[in-house]
Amino acid sequence: LGESASTQTFEWNERDKNLITVEDFYMKKYGIELEYPSLPVVTMRNGSFLPMEFLGVEPVRVKRITDEQRAMVCQKSSLNPSDYYQSIISVRNNTEEQYFENDPFIAAWNLQIDPKMHITSARIIPPPTIIYNSRYQISPQNGSPPSVWQSTNIKFYHPT
Repeated sequence: LGESASTQTFEWNERDKNLITVEDFYMKKYGIELEYPSLPVVTMRNGSFLPMEFLGVEPVRVKRITDEQRAMVCQKSSLNPSDYYQSIISVRNNTEEQYFENDPFIAAWNLQIDPKMHITSARIIPPPTIIYNSRYQISPQNGSPPSVWQSTNIKFYHPT
């Protein structure tokens, strides 16, 4: 990605090799006023610049993942909050790998990433009571892990 269409310049051969912005070029050459001149331009292999609004993205056909793959994704993506916090902090503090302030993609979109994590209040939602039938309900026992109910051989009141 390059600079925005309103700031990216190049030499225009048709007019005494003067510098012109991509935005002005499309207006003068084609009479097209860019709708999003602040978006970055895409630098093509031949060195030309193309405004993002002229690009289309082909839909990608995604294959379904297997149950094994789904289980692996769940296992790899589930971290307890303190481990998740530490992984974010280690990425943020590793200036060789992730130095967001000098990332050209982030700069092209004019994004700013705060180095401090946002602190917000939260609460643990109590687990629901399971209704097996009109006479039998069960809640997790005190001292058991969250959302763990004692397994029984009783049928559900309204099975799903």
